[in-house]
Amino acid sequence: MAHALAVPAHFGLRTERYKLIFFYGADYQGQDRTPARWEFYDLQTDPHEMKNLYANPAYRQIIDRLKGELRQTRADLDEGDGDYPEIQAILDAHWND
Repeated sequence: MAHALAVPAHFGLRTERYKLIFFYGADYQGQDRTPARWEFYDLQTDPHEMKNLYANPAYRQIIDRLKGELRQTRADLDEGDGDYPEIQAILDAHWND
């Protein structure tokens, strides 16, 4: 279903209250489809995910903590992009955006 909706390639982490998503926007060969970007939502105040709060400094500590959890979860699940260096390069270039 997601493919029919043309949702850009992404991965993320959701807690009971927050959702952090990284859209890397490329296929496994690194072919760009959309610009890489981060999105962050406070599901308690915005349950319909209408306002991306990623750039809001009030959430910086939470976002940094969730990025650490996301990195660890990907490692625990062996979801690295070692086999896809083009995607890893996008992630490396935009991790600290």
